[in-house]
Amino acid sequence: MGRDIRKWLQKFEKSWKSQDVESVLELFTGDVVYYETPTQKLESKDEIREEWEGIESQKDIELDFEVFSADEEKFTVKWSLSYFQNGKQRDLNGIYLIGLNKENKCFEFRQYCQLE
Repeated sequence: MGRDIRKWLQKFEKSWKSQDVESVLELFTGDVVYYETPTQKLESKDEIREEWEGIESQKDIELDFEVFSADEEKFTVKWSLSYFQNGKQRDLNGIYLIGLNKENKCFEFRQYCQLE
């Protein structure tokens, strides 16, 4: 298959917008190094699942991505996100650092974002 960050991001966006947590999890290796924030490392797929279950209450999800740095297996992606949750609109922007293996699965995921 090979590494294709754009294809990975398309699947990521589709899974998020359809609120399909299991599809999101399928994008990651079983031993992924996953940081939800620079200091919050999630230690297992169960912890990642628990974090992602929050999307189930999001509405009108809009995502935008721009890949601005790439090498053989690591990518830097600027992102913006907008959604409604509990009647409140949230707008976030940030950076993903993503590592993909030859099967196009994410082995490293680090998120940096503005706090509201």
